[in-house]
Amino acid sequence: MSMLLSAFLERPQSTKFYGEDEGEFILLLLRRSLITNIPWLVVSSLMFFAPMFLGSIALFTDDPIFVSFPMDLTFVVILAWYFFWFFYTFMNYMNWFYNVNIITNRRIVDMDFTGFSQRNITEAPLKSVEDVTHTITGVVEVSFNFGNVIIQTAAEKRELEFQEIPQPARAADIISDLVAKSKQNTGGDDA
Repeated sequence: MSMLLSAFLERPQSTKFYGEDEGEFILLLLRRSLITNIPWLVVSSLMFFAPMFLGSIALFTDDPIFVSFPMDLTFVVILAWYFFWFFYTFMNYMNWFYNVNIITNRRIVDMDFTGFSQRNITEAPLKSVEDVTHTITGVVEVSFNFGNVIIQTAAEKRELEFQEIPQPARAADIISDLVAKSKQNTGGDDA
């Protein structure tokens, strides 16, 4: 259950990803901070309770709009509403869950999914990382310790950005340590 709601996982057990190589293992798996889900969770909650609220208003008023609605049509409208609510909630959760940043013992992988139809995977070997910085801006971000980690590389895609992740300073430190170790093992910066 912790995997379903975790945004900062160190050495997750039994976790694999698309394109994982033989002998490669995940050291850090990052998602947007849980606090960033609050806006769509509030909207989802309001959507869930809206039919009940309107139904209670209909019971206590004699407004012709509510009285003249046939019961069959009311049922179909409510059913369609909850179908839309489920789809909205499910898509927002899936968007949060599957947009991940992965740091392995060999590379950094940024996986972005858009709906069910598009996937964008960017990766950079640890030895091509030139700079790792983190930023935390804003009262909410400082209060809940989440922010961005920006990784500049010598690879084809020059910059990877991990947005709104928890504990960005710790994540940046882990990545910097892995990069230093990787460069030390390959004999310097020109590898």
